[in-house]
Amino acid sequence: LEARGSDGRSQPHRTISDMCDEYADTIIASGPGPHRLLGASYAGLLAVETAERIVQQGGSVDLAVMLDTVMPRQDSWLDRQLRRKRIIRKEGRAGYSYVARDLWRRARVRLGRIRHTPRWYVREITNRPLSAELAGKRLTHVSIEAERGFRPGRYGVRVLYFRALGEDLPLPEGRDEPWRALIEDLDVVDSAGTHWGEGSMLDEPHLTDLCAELNRRLAALDGIGDSS
Repeated sequence: LEARGSDGRSQPHRTISDMCDEYADTIIASGPGPHRLLGASYAGLLAVETAERIVQQGGSVDLAVMLDTVMPRQDSWLDRQLRRKRIIRKEGRAGYSYVARDLWRRARVRLGRIRHTPRWYVREITNRPLSAELAGKRLTHVSIEAERGFRPGRYGVRVLYFRALGEDLPLPEGRDEPWRALIEDLDVVDSAGTHWGEGSMLDEPHLTDLCAELNRRLAALDGIGDSS
C-alpha cells in the first residue's frame, strides 16, 4: 500500500482514520482474505488499525504484524520533561545521549516544517507536482501530526509484535507494554537489532532472522509448520 501524496500530486490524508479507511477499502476490494498486514514502526499502527477496520466491515484478517511500533503519546510539555528525567535516571549516560538526540530530532522537525512549507504551497498553487524528496518530507510531517492527534482503541485482531532488543530508543516501559492493555491477542517476539539507524532490526543479518521467524509463524497459521 502506498501512502496518498507519495506521488507528489495528490493530497495526503491528514488523519490516521482517513488513511486506514482507504487502506481497508483497498484491501477488501482485492479479495475475500484472510488478509495479513505488516508495518514497521509507525506503519505498524496503521497495519493494526486497518486490520481492525477490515474485520469491522465483515472482512477476514488472521494476523497483523507490528515491527517495534511505539504507541502514540498524548503528552503535554510537562509529561515529556518528566519522561526524559525518568529515562536519564534509568539509563544514565545513555539516557542523556538519547534525550539530546530526541531534542535535536524535534528541533529538526520544526525547522524542516518552516523551511519546506512555503515550497509545498508554491507547488500546490502553481499546480506543479512535488519532487520525490519534497513529497516524502511532506508525508513525514503529515504523519507526525496525524499520530499526535490519534488515540488507539481496543483491538480484537491477532497481533504479532517484533520487539527490537537494541538500546537506541530507551523508554520508561517496554515498547510492547502499552499495547498489552489494548490488544486482546498479542504475541511478542524479541528481535536482534535496534529500532532504527545502522544495525536496525531491518538491516542484515537481523532481517534474515526476523523473516525466518515470521515465515515460521505464517506457516503455523497455514497449518504446515510447528507453532511451538
